[in-house]
Amino acid sequence: MHAPSRSSAGGGSPSEVCPPLQGAAASSHSPPSQVDSAQETGASAFASSFSTAALRSHASSSASLGASGAASLPHSSRVPSDDTQTRVSIFNLLPPSACRAISYLLVCGLSLSALSSLATYFHVAVLQVILFGIALSYALAFLSLARQADGLIGPKVGILPLDELMPALEQRARVPASPHVKFVMKAVHQVATLVCRNKSNVLPSHLAYGGVAISIFCAGLSFTALGWPRALWQTACFAALYVEYLAFRYMARDFLSFQWDVLLLECGFIAVCASPCSTAATPFAAGVSVMSFRLLAFKLLFCSGICKLASGDQKWSSFTAMNYHYWTQPLPNFVSWHSYWGGNKRLQAIGAVTFEILGPLLILFGRWGRIVAFFCFVLLIVSIYVTGNYGFFNILSCVVCLALLDDSLLLFKFPSPLENASVLQRATESLVAVLLGCVAGSFYILFSLTSVALFLKLWQKPLLEPPALCAQLYGELAPLHACNLYGLFASVTTSRYEVVIEELHLVEDTSTHPPTTRETWVELDFLYKPGDVDRRPPWLWLGHMPRLDWRLWFLPLRLARVVNLAIRDGASPAAVSAALQQGAPSLYPAWWPVLLARICRRQPEVLALLGPQRNIDLARAPCPRGLRVSLFDFRFRPPENCPLYAAFFPEGMPALTPQEIQEIEEELQNWEVGDWWMRRRHRTIDLLSIRSSPKGGADAGLAENSNES
Repeated sequence: MHAPSRSSAGGGSPSEVCPPLQGAAASSHSPPSQVDSAQETGASAFASSFSTAALRSHASSSASLGASGAASLPHSSRVPSDDTQTRVSIFNLLPPSACRAISYLLVCGLSLSALSSLATYFHVAVLQVILFGIALSYALAFLSLARQADGLIGPKVGILPLDELMPALEQRARVPASPHVKFVMKAVHQVATLVCRNKSNVLPSHLAYGGVAISIFCAGLSFTALGWPRALWQTACFAALYVEYLAFRYMARDFLSFQWDVLLLECGFIAVCASPCSTAATPFAAGVSVMSFRLLAFKLLFCSGICKLASGDQKWSSFTAMNYHYWTQPLPNFVSWHSYWGGNKRLQAIGAVTFEILGPLLILFGRWGRIVAFFCFVLLIVSIYVTGNYGFFNILSCVVCLALLDDSLLLFKFPSPLENASVLQRATESLVAVLLGCVAGSFYILFSLTSVALFLKLWQKPLLEPPALCAQLYGELAPLHACNLYGLFASVTTSRYEVVIEELHLVEDTSTHPPTTRETWVELDFLYKPGDVDRRPPWLWLGHMPRLDWRLWFLPLRLARVVNLAIRDGASPAAVSAALQQGAPSLYPAWWPVLLARICRRQPEVLALLGPQRNIDLARAPCPRGLRVSLFDFRFRPPENCPLYAAFFPEGMPALTPQEIQEIEEELQNWEVGDWWMRRRHRTIDLLSIRSSPKGGADAGLAENSNES
């Protein structure tokens, strides 16, 4: 069968003349007060059902949209329906006492395994390689952030302006807390103040580039044979990097709230304590520091595996998660497309869960168990790197997994200082080694106790409370993100929705004589998120993390669920559009209206986040006459040897009757099909429609709408 043409795409091509708008802006010549009365009545009647749907969506997981087949193909009864079943965890069968015993046994087993490893092998070279890898991860993270920081949090120009956050940061620094927490939070406040000073020309991007310079210097120290000076310099560098990245975590808020951000902070916190121990004179302290990283590696992988089953997501328990993961993940690449349409995805899901749950347990079984676990972890992490765009997460995870090795297994070692020390120097080094060994041991005990609290929280049982000491220690470290719980891909979304922003412009139509002007909707592109159905999904090679593109993946999750539930409750699409535009601001994050306003005002720092446009030059284009934000349903386009409707059956096509095939093919006429993607406007509902005032002109009307946003 042939693909429908671009012009037949649902919702119209971006280059077509705007159809009659729904919602508050039904006409470009009518203010919102003159909207059709029947539509206003529908919006009022929809208010109660919308509130119910919003509350129901808030109570459920935002990641569990359910299969969107029914929403996309309402005419076919064979398309999978929305999955609204209550999630039941398989760990509900375990009593709280069993979960508590397992958590204690895991921490005790890891500690005994660490003691056995310390008594047999050296770990100084491993620690030096880990510190080098963390410094490299910092460099990649700051370099990626430097390209986006001004548009994200730049004072008065970003979509989350830092100057508006300063009162909250100042108040946070004054909150009574432990001395170490208060000291770090004051340092965070000082970093933010440096950017927001009126007389200072320091921008967030300048701070990020400073972090890149410190990271490169710290990594370069690993190639020197300076001994104690190298260790002290690296300690100072890691302390500066940790405070600066923690400051960005608080300054950027939503845009630095991903799990790899807190993973980098936790690694940086351990690195500050481990750097003084990275010399040949402190083998025991170096080994204990490596054990802390080993516990982190265990926690990262094991918690991610347990969370998949504890979440109650049936896609993981039935091992069908990979049928959805490749095309619903935030930023897929072209390898994701090939992986989705080829390979045994059930075996891949079984392998992922097995590696994450049973692999970490191999750490408890001696050296060969750790070696096997290391290769299992690296294989899993590399597969994630190849089939998705997750920034520096893959590199940092591999660095953490190096803690499973010992010095004799490394093929590369950094240079060590020559052993020409005097007797006094050796005695001093021995005394310092004992002191650092005590400090490293105390830190490992602290880290283990906080991990007990996290392991108990992992089972998601309300009656399973951690011991008071563990809970108190975790509460002390939580503001510093020094000990975190991880749950990578705990739930799998079974549909993919994207918000599409369109601007209304006047264009000259040269096909008529004489030439005339007409209004045309122009779609805006984001550099990395799906939009153009013909554009190949990009592969970000060097650890770049497009923060805005990533965050925009989360925005449609709740919106789509609210829309589906509201229409299921009997609301009309017109009433849903009106309610979304007029009475549902709580559905959108605080930065969303600011983003739209900054785009309309052509803020250069924000336009840089979008990247080059295929339909318009935003830097030179005038302010738009209108703005429209719509929800689109995206799916991977099937290969040439598969029918197009194969995209609607991720778990395999059932036997379809000719009548069912005909119904689906008729529905496919509403889809825009390209080389890599296929999409349609979701239920033809506009999330936002704004037109400029006819009296005030385009610029005046747009400024008014931007101020309202």
